[in-house]
Amino acid sequence: MEQLRRLFDFRGQATRKEFWLTVLALYAVLIVIGLIATRVGDGVLVSLLAFPILLALFVASLAVQVRRLHDRGKSAWWLLVFAFIPGLIGAVAGIDSETNEPLSGLIALLSLPFWIWGLVEMGFLPRKRAKERRAHAVTEAAAASE
Repeated sequence: MEQLRRLFDFRGQATRKEFWLTVLALYAVLIVIGLIATRVGDGVLVSLLAFPILLALFVASLAVQVRRLHDRGKSAWWLLVFAFIPGLIGAVAGIDSETNEPLSGLIALLSLPFWIWGLVEMGFLPRKRAKERRAHAVTEAAAASE
């Protein structure tokens, strides 16, 4: 029950174990939704029912990533580097794919280092010690007040 309560909590930290268990659970739910959608068929009703579930999964995913970044001593703004920039690069590659497919593939590859960096940062690196996290928070607060 504690894990369900923390699913939408953006405060605090998340360990690597909590991060990976949440990611695996979210992917399992996505697979189940995909299987149900293929069995039922493509339709407006399926889309209307799946949308709130997918939105909740998106928010839960953001929450665990933010908490994991906090555990690493980083600000949640790092999600812009790990998610927004690769998404933007992917969108540019998708727009260009109509006119020049090889170039769009190369553009899409530009997002790969950001995805890998985010995966390593959130999924594999150990937590920062409390002393390092406090020092980082003080530095960020000082920078914000200037």
